[in-house]
Amino acid sequence: AGTGALILNGNGSTTYSGSIVGSGGDVSKNGTGTFTVTGANTYSGLTTVSNGKLIVNGSQPSSPVKVNASGTLGGSGTVGNITNISGGVVAPGASTAILTSSNVTFSAASSDFTVELNGTVAGSGYDQLNVRGAVALGGATLNVLPNFSPFDAPADGATFTIINNDGADAVSGTFAGLVNNAVLIAGGMQFRINYFDTFGNDVFLTLTNVSLGALSNAISSGNGDGIIQPNECDLLSIVITNFGATTVSNILATLLSQTPYVSVLQGSSSYPNITAGSRGTNNTPFQLSVSPLFVCGQNIDLLLAVTTANAGTFSIPLVLNTGAAGSAASFSNSGIKTVPDGGSTNSSVSVSGITAPIAKVTVSFNINHSSDSDLDIFLQGPDGTLVELSTDNGGTGNNYGNSCAQRTTFDDAAATPITSGAVPFFGTFRPEGRLSDFRGKSGADVNGTWTLLVTDDTANAIGGELDCWTLNVFPATCTSGGGACELCPDVTINGALGTNSLQQNPRLTRDGVSSICGVGKTCPGPFPPASNHAYDAYQFKNGPSNTCFTVTLTSPLADLFSAAYLKNFTPTDLCSNYLADAGLSTAEAPPGSRTYFINVPPNTNFVVIVNEVSPGTGGAYTLEVTGGDCRPALNISATGTNRVVLDWTTAAAGFQLESTNRLVTGVTNWNPVTNIPVVVNSRFNVTNNLNPSNSFFRLRKPLP
Repeated sequence: AGTGALILNGNGSTTYSGSIVGSGGDVSKNGTGTFTVTGANTYSGLTTVSNGKLIVNGSQPSSPVKVNASGTLGGSGTVGNITNISGGVVAPGASTAILTSSNVTFSAASSDFTVELNGTVAGSGYDQLNVRGAVALGGATLNVLPNFSPFDAPADGATFTIINNDGADAVSGTFAGLVNNAVLIAGGMQFRINYFDTFGNDVFLTLTNVSLGALSNAISSGNGDGIIQPNECDLLSIVITNFGATTVSNILATLLSQTPYVSVLQGSSSYPNITAGSRGTNNTPFQLSVSPLFVCGQNIDLLLAVTTANAGTFSIPLVLNTGAAGSAASFSNSGIKTVPDGGSTNSSVSVSGITAPIAKVTVSFNINHSSDSDLDIFLQGPDGTLVELSTDNGGTGNNYGNSCAQRTTFDDAAATPITSGAVPFFGTFRPEGRLSDFRGKSGADVNGTWTLLVTDDTANAIGGELDCWTLNVFPATCTSGGGACELCPDVTINGALGTNSLQQNPRLTRDGVSSICGVGKTCPGPFPPASNHAYDAYQFKNGPSNTCFTVTLTSPLADLFSAAYLKNFTPTDLCSNYLADAGLSTAEAPPGSRTYFINVPPNTNFVVIVNEVSPGTGGAYTLEVTGGDCRPALNISATGTNRVVLDWTTAAAGFQLESTNRLVTGVTNWNPVTNIPVVVNSRFNVTNNLNPSNSFFRLRKPLP
């Protein structure tokens, strides 16, 4: 305390948790080691970092910090003004963190601002300098270090606010060689930098031009119809394409569910190296388990997190449709509306009685107009979704359709795009936009006012009229899916919790004690406040021996908890059949994964649950259960002449069915059975011809 000087010359690493107080007094960090302060410091003198690292995880808002050559300032706390002169480094955190300061001044290209990008959330995922004052960048060097996890990988367009200025002070200057909107390359990824655009006085990076994107997908297995249904176990192939200019190599993908009641059970696969402009398909099919509680027709949101050797780690959003189009419900408006020259008109229909999500939408109309290229035509749904049907097509030709009996119809499934059609466009055409943008919508997003918008965008003394139009809404229908996937207690499950998930009230109390095998733990009891909490429950069966299972829950962006129960789980009696729990949630310090251990008797069922800690804190997660014996048994039975039915557990999605007509020691003559299995009663099922009549079958798991 006082006005003296504290000089730190040590070359080792030290943590000081006390307080440094005084009306003045300076602190100098001179040694090559790391000095970490965690206390609430009130001194107002200068802090100088001349060598090594100063990590401020506490608070010292009254002390300005000067970073000299060979010095590094980091931490997750609060400091006064920061001055980084030539040669110094400012690097928030020790890993990722938010460092708060007053004014910040950098000086010249040899002064350095370093940010780690490990995830998508400031602090826990990436570094941020939170400034409560002016920012002068002074041509400093920006070092960006991406190291994303597949479980928190950004998609194209993700933004990272690396300097967050909470005041009105402008950012002056730029980083060396990086003008506003410049693109920098780090870790094989491209980021655009902005200093003063939409976010005013912040500095932010935007991930742009990722090398790979999803092109198409195909569903197999399940009930065999190629359509995702509730209560189904599906295999999924995803084709990705290389938009970049060089080959992307060593591609490993992880598929993550963002949708309640949809779990990814086989979520990892490699891809072949993909040359520029080419495409590739996952070498191992992904596996989706769709709960019987999933709503037919709802869209499934997924993330394909892709790790590469030379293009970084990023995620590709995917949307899968479910169900098929049922019978159409039609809604028409035959009121004539004038389309004024150089003006607009609109006509609406009111939709009601649609109880299932939309599987398909078509629209038809007749417009009389003497210059079709003047017209821009859009369809708008009750939620504001706007789909472009046709703009500026048809040249000086006349009309859309010949009459209300011979209309122009728009359907995504049409073979001819409207841009290739001929006036008067009588028939069915593919719109310029996508009517499938309405697919999966339900409730008030469907039942309400739909509007056809018609604009004449050229004032040339030519007007027209909308004579009639009809909206056809096809609700989704589903058939039996054949059963959700079976689970084996040696699996990684990628799931998600949300408002539509199962609900429990209350939840289990977190007591901070993680269960381990051999040490009994008493049920911590319910947490008193009464409120609903989303949860998932997964049932497993142990094999013939007493087993200690390892359970790990990972959720970087949600606050989740896990517990295990013997035989069954009763959400209204949280201590009934209680077995074990994680003790802490994924958001508690240190955030990330939670692991616990459970002991299960032979041939006994057990249930692992995942629940949100507070209402609304759900999200995507990965649940790993390991320790079980998951070798599948292959059953075979005759059906008719020279035909057999083979079935095995859907928990063995990574196994290949193979056959041979002779068994010879030391000779490899097994061939893949190419029949795609369907799922019957939650088990893979293949019917195969015996040709020749002596055939042998096996299941084999290929080497990674």
